[in-house]
Amino acid sequence: MCLECHTLRALHPPSTDVTHVLNDEKDLYGKDYYLRHLPTDFGYADIGTRTRTDLPERCLHWLKTLLPYKLPPGRVLEIGCAHGGFVAMLGWAGFEAQGLELSPWLVGYAKQTFGVDVLHGPIEDQPIPPRSLDAVILMDVVEHLPDPRRTLTTAAQLLKEDGVLMIQTPHWMEHSTYAEMVSTNDPFLAQLKQNEHIYMFSQSSIQRLLHEIGFESVDFVPSVFSHYDMTLMAARRSFKRYSPSDVEKALHPRRLVQAMLDMDVANAALMDNLQKSEADRTARIKVIEEQGRHISEVDAQRNLLQAQLKDLQKHFQASEADRAARLKAIEEQGRQLGNITAERNNLLGQLAELTKQFEASEADRAARLKVIKDQGNKVSDLESQHGLLSARLADLQKHFQASEADRAARLKAIEEQGRQLGNITAERNNLLGQLASLTKQFEASEADRAARLTVIEKQGRHISEADAQRNLLQAQLKDLQKHFQASEADRADRLRAIENQGRQLGELTAERNNLLGQFADLTKQFEASEADRAARLKVIEDQGRQLGEITAERNALQNRLTAAESELRTALIQVGTLSTKAAVVDRSPPVRLLRFLRLLPKA
Repeated sequence: MCLECHTLRALHPPSTDVTHVLNDEKDLYGKDYYLRHLPTDFGYADIGTRTRTDLPERCLHWLKTLLPYKLPPGRVLEIGCAHGGFVAMLGWAGFEAQGLELSPWLVGYAKQTFGVDVLHGPIEDQPIPPRSLDAVILMDVVEHLPDPRRTLTTAAQLLKEDGVLMIQTPHWMEHSTYAEMVSTNDPFLAQLKQNEHIYMFSQSSIQRLLHEIGFESVDFVPSVFSHYDMTLMAARRSFKRYSPSDVEKALHPRRLVQAMLDMDVANAALMDNLQKSEADRTARIKVIEEQGRHISEVDAQRNLLQAQLKDLQKHFQASEADRAARLKAIEEQGRQLGNITAERNNLLGQLAELTKQFEASEADRAARLKVIKDQGNKVSDLESQHGLLSARLADLQKHFQASEADRAARLKAIEEQGRQLGNITAERNNLLGQLASLTKQFEASEADRAARLTVIEKQGRHISEADAQRNLLQAQLKDLQKHFQASEADRADRLRAIENQGRQLGELTAERNNLLGQFADLTKQFEASEADRAARLKVIEDQGRQLGEITAERNALQNRLTAAESELRTALIQVGTLSTKAAVVDRSPPVRLLRFLRLLPKA
């Protein structure tokens, strides 16, 4: 690539002279190039097919491009005319047109097929007077030239002062690298043809080259294949542009060419409408596909939500079953707790009653102990008194023994003392009787006390058992309370979970209803889109019918032209001896137009 002028140049250009075809069978641009190389190596249509398809496509497009810049009559040279179809169409439009080719075989093919005048050899070798041409045309030629500056300079010298240069050549986008083109699969890559495409221009580089040659004005116009080609018009001075009405006036004697241009405009309009319809259809299909994907996503989301809802329902049912079981267990525990509480209250009542009885027994025991203590004190006093009496009695016996001798003397005193002793004995016996009675009472009290202690011990054991059972019941009650609290906490958690699930279920239900609403809206939009598509299809069908009518009209014109050709041949037979006039007639636009129309595809 030239960094200064932004032009691509082949690293290995052809080593031989490609501007002259001396051997049509072996040279690069000889017969083999068109019959084998282009169809086999590049997949292009063969030259016979191109002869037919290029006329209504490329050639008509090129004529429409040229006419706003140059009107007939005028001399036009197409360099690299190939099969000669465009040269023929230029002649039908009223130009004095010539072609130029390097291959002798291709020159003969163009003359035989279209009856056009085709020069043989490079432009530099042709005896064309300077400033004699109104237009020079190079379609898909410049990239093949080993010295494009030299060829274009020669073409400029052949043009009149107001002549135009028309070029079509591959368009290299400036600053785009090979790696970038490969990464984007750029269509321009197909134009990198070894040994054939030597120079590849950008818009700025070819404009710079043309300015250096002497073309001040350069217009870039639409190409047939704009995704990799560029087409331009060049002039020495400012362009003189012609309006559609100017073109129509210039083609007035050439009604059939004008009809072909009109038909091309109508076809272009139909194609534009068809493309718009197809684009709209594609866009609608894309929207439908997007809606389908969206509906699929919504359906999948709905299925997921339904699955989640079923799972939530299962969890909810399990939770409800567990909750019911727990409520049943709680109710059972409540009943058991009520029974235990009633039993506990009963036991507490019995315990209170026993406590009262125990307190009464203790009070009675304390009173009896006090009586026993008082009686013990009295017994101690009596024993003390008995000892004292026994001591006194011993002392009296001593005194009685001492005074026995004096008994007689003291008989009166003894009798008195006898009486006193009787009283004392009676008193002592009385005291002994009281002592025996107290002893019996004490023994009875002790027996009663022992019996009461036995009862108290039994009651103590019952109280201990009741207290142990109370403690056990209290422990069970605390355990039940813990279980009840845990159950209540779990129940509260489950109720919260159920409330959350209920809220989520409500949100999911709302979202599902929203999605169903969106689905209904999309269904309505889809139905409206289908209705609009049906309407557009009807428009397309109407346009197809119109195109059929136009095709029928074209066939009618062909029939009329066939009849005219038959009449013209009859006239040619009558003037067959006039060869000069016959040649003129053979080159006239109507005959060439008839030949062109014979090549058009049948409707």
